[in-house]
Amino acid sequence: MKSFQITRLLCTKQSTGMSKSLHHSFLRWQEHGSSVSSAAHRLLGRRVWYSHHLGRSYYKGSWGYQHLSFRGFHTSKPRFAAPLAPLAAFLVKLAGPLSKGIKLAAIVGGRTFRKNWKNLSAKNRLQLSKGVTVFIGGFGGACVGFYFFHLEESPVTHRTRFMPISHKQMVELTEKEYKNVLEAFAEHILPPNHPDHVRVFRVATRLLLANLGEEMNNLSWQVNVVESDEINAFVLPNGQIFMFTGMLKLLHNDNTLATVLGHEISHAILQHGAEQVSLHGFINMFLIISLAMLWALLPTDLIAFGAQWLQNRILVILLHLPYSRKLEEEADEVGMTMAARACFDVRESPRFWWRLAAAQDQMAQPEALKWLSTHPSHSDRAQKLETLLPKALEARTKCRCPPLPGEETFISREDQLPLRRPSPPP
Repeated sequence: MKSFQITRLLCTKQSTGMSKSLHHSFLRWQEHGSSVSSAAHRLLGRRVWYSHHLGRSYYKGSWGYQHLSFRGFHTSKPRFAAPLAPLAAFLVKLAGPLSKGIKLAAIVGGRTFRKNWKNLSAKNRLQLSKGVTVFIGGFGGACVGFYFFHLEESPVTHRTRFMPISHKQMVELTEKEYKNVLEAFAEHILPPNHPDHVRVFRVATRLLLANLGEEMNNLSWQVNVVESDEINAFVLPNGQIFMFTGMLKLLHNDNTLATVLGHEISHAILQHGAEQVSLHGFINMFLIISLAMLWALLPTDLIAFGAQWLQNRILVILLHLPYSRKLEEEADEVGMTMAARACFDVRESPRFWWRLAAAQDQMAQPEALKWLSTHPSHSDRAQKLETLLPKALEARTKCRCPPLPGEETFISREDQLPLRRPSPPP
C-alpha cells in the first residue's frame, strides 16, 4: 500500500538548505510510510472525504497518506503546569448558575449573623471576632497563593494570565454547550456541498493550515454554517466553527471572511473561554465572602443592598468590561497575524471595521459608551488594526506570499469620508 508525506512550508524561518524559490503554500507530496497523526491530516482528509467535519476524518481508498510532517509557529509553554485542584473545579461551578444560589446563601447567612450578634455577650463577641479574622486571613492567604501558583503565559501573545482551568476540562465543559447549539440550529445548518459552506470551509482550512501549532492540533475543527439573518459568528473552545449567513452577506470577499474567522479562531486557540471562566469564578469566590460581610456588618438591609449594588457595578465597569475588551483586541491582533500568514490581504481588516463604523454612522445608530461595552467600537478596532498593519504586512512578506496589488495606503479617502458626521444645524 502506498502512503504519502506532506511537507507544508509554513511561516517559519526556513533552513539554509531549503530552496528560496519554494512558495509559502506549496505542498510537496512524497512517497513515505508511517502512522497517522496531526491536525493537518484531519484537515486535508476532510477536504477529500467532504463530510462536514474538519477533524477526525480520514481518506478512504487504497492509497491514503499516513504520515504528515509540517512546520508551524511555536507558542509559549505555561510557566506553571499545576494539576487541576479541587478549588479550581469549584471555580468552574462559581462561574455558572450555582454562584447565584451560593451568593443568596451568603446574604442570608450575613443577615442572620447581624441579628444574632446583638444577643451575644462581650466575651462571645470577642471570641467570634478572632475566629472570623483568622478564617478570613487564612482564606485570603490561600487564595493569593492559589492565584500566583496558577499564573501562566498565554499562547502566541505571551501575556501573563490566571488560568487554573485546564484546556481539556474546558473542552469537556463545552461539549454540552455544543450539543445545545446544534439542537437549536439543527434544521438550519447548511449541507457540506452548499456554496456558503464550501466558502467558509476553504477559508478556515487555509487559515488553520498556515498556522499549525500545538493549540491547533489539540482541537477538533469543524465548520457549521447556519442559514439565518443573524449577523453572528463564533468558535467554541472545542474548535466548532459557527458562521451565520447573515454575517456572510457582509463579507464580500475571502479577505474579509478571513478577518472574522481569524478573530473567532483566535479566541479558541488563546483559550479565552477558559480564561474568562477562571476569572469570573475567582472573583465570585471573593464576592461570596464580601456579601456575607456586607450583610453582617452594615446596620440595615437597605444599606447592605445599596452597597451590594454599588459593588457589582464597580466590578463590572472597572474589571469585567475592560477585561472583555482586552481579550477582543488580543483576538483582533492574533487573527490579523493568522490571516497574514495565510497570505490573505490583511489590508481588508481595518477596512472592514471602518465600513461597519460608516454603516452605523449612516443609519444614525448611537454608539455605545466605550466603558459600558464588552467590545471595542468599530472605529476603535479599525484604528487599532491600522497601527498593527505594518507588522502584519511584514509577517506576510516573511511568509513569501505574493505581493499585494495597489498602493501601500490601505485606507482610501472614500473609505474615510462616510465616517464624518454631518455638522449640527445652526
